[in-house]
Amino acid sequence: EVFQVTQYLDYVNVMSYDLHGSWNSYVGGNSPLFDNGEDPELTAAGVYTAYSNIGYLNGDWAMHYFQGAMQAGRINLGVGFYSRGFDDVVGGTYGDGGTAALPSNETCPEGTGINTACGHGATGINNIWHDLDDNGDEIGAGV
Repeated sequence: EVFQVTQYLDYVNVMSYDLHGSWNSYVGGNSPLFDNGEDPELTAAGVYTAYSNIGYLNGDWAMHYFQGAMQAGRINLGVGFYSRGFDDVVGGTYGDGGTAALPSNETCPEGTGINTACGHGATGINNIWHDLDDNGDEIGAGV
């Protein structure tokens, strides 16, 4: 469906950030431009073996995904100019490619969701910032 809709679009914005973060234990760049062939998450999932050492958690792969579907000048690459931190990193080169402990729900920062497990991605994190009301309680989205 992605390629079918491109005939109706003037351009496509490709998100290539938040590719790694504290929602799992694999340490990697937030918005890597290229794959170095050593991404621990892709290694654990068998991606390098299945796809001839081609990794997909990077901007280069995201741009090639649309190759042939649209002219290159109609594809915009979104790159995150911020970083993410990891605690208790083990292994890797200066931490990159290592593993880290998942964040503790007791230290969940404000604004990450009402009654959600902090920092565990698809299994719980709510990626919408929730403002606080006058009593300090989080206000749900759309209120």
